[in-house]
Amino acid sequence: MAVISVRDGVVWGAAADVLRSVAKRLLESGCFPRFREDFAAVEAGWQHLDLSDLDKSERDSFREVVSLMIADVKKAGPDMLADPKLFPGFLARLEELEQLVTSDDSE
Repeated sequence: MAVISVRDGVVWGAAADVLRSVAKRLLESGCFPRFREDFAAVEAGWQHLDLSDLDKSERDSFREVVSLMIADVKKAGPDMLADPKLFPGFLARLEELEQLVTSDDSE
């Protein structure tokens, strides 16, 4: 299982393909230049992305990028995946990540 350290003590886990999708989207957003090497490592097979030290602006961007990604995934539907049967799980993992990142507001 691949993981993102969202903040100290909070980790999100998913299949490596899901982590690669999230890392690719974060890279494409252009909001996280200091993590470019980390995103490349995930693309190369690394299964951990540590985003626990994001500053406030980066954390806000992280929330926004994940929310936009979910909207795009919902719009594209199951046919966006090579195996459409995996779509519900893929979407559920993204929504779980969104909840973890959003819950950070209250902490």
